[in-house]
Amino acid sequence: MLLTQDEAKTKWCPHALSSDGGSIPIAINRSCKDGGPDHDCRCIASECMAWCWSDYAPEPQKLWTSAETEEEAIATKAANVGPTWELRQDSVFGGFYWQQPEAEVRAEVERLNRTTRRGFCGLAHSEGCQP
Repeated sequence: MLLTQDEAKTKWCPHALSSDGGSIPIAINRSCKDGGPDHDCRCIASECMAWCWSDYAPEPQKLWTSAETEEEAIATKAANVGPTWELRQDSVFGGFYWQQPEAEVRAEVERLNRTTRRGFCGLAHSEGCQP
């Protein structure tokens, strides 16, 4: 079952334990009063080591240029290159490209993680987390 983090946090986790608050400390997973899941025994989504992301995270965008020098690449910067993008040179081929900053990508991943990106419990899935 694929869920956003907010959806997952409404589900019961069979591996979570909480104290019953009694004089003898015992760890429980379901309330003795109503038989339902204890509020402290809900899924914690990506805060759990078993959480697996299903939807891929975005990668930094790249835009290659035909420029032969750094000066030429800067002078001919394309209109669709973001204002914060960084000019880089490929270590193998020597060509130049513009790349979206890692910090922007991380911020976008965090935003997606909180809102629309979906995942699942690797312990509940028959094959666990698969890359």
